Amino acid sequence: MISIGVDIGGTKALAVRLDGQQIIQESRFTVERSTETLDAIVQSIDAVYDDTVQVIGVGVAGLVLPRTGTLVWGPHVPGTN
Repeated sequence: MISIGVDIGGTKALAVRLDGQQIIQESRFTVERSTETLDAIVQSIDAVYDDTVQVIGVGVAGLVLPRTGTLVWGPHVPGTN
């Protein structure tokens, strides 16, 4: 399965494209605590995405509502704190 994993940190948005468990492509964009965070996330995904991708997963520090998957607070995501 081809998938993308995204890590949103305090200083970067990192997206990796995987074939099973093997990383086949990586993209990293620097982020600042501002609205540039969302742009960096989109850019990092766009850099590794193509039509073969079946799943995208996102990891971010913070509080996520389990029923909806909505991030309600994150120390590195502007607008949530």
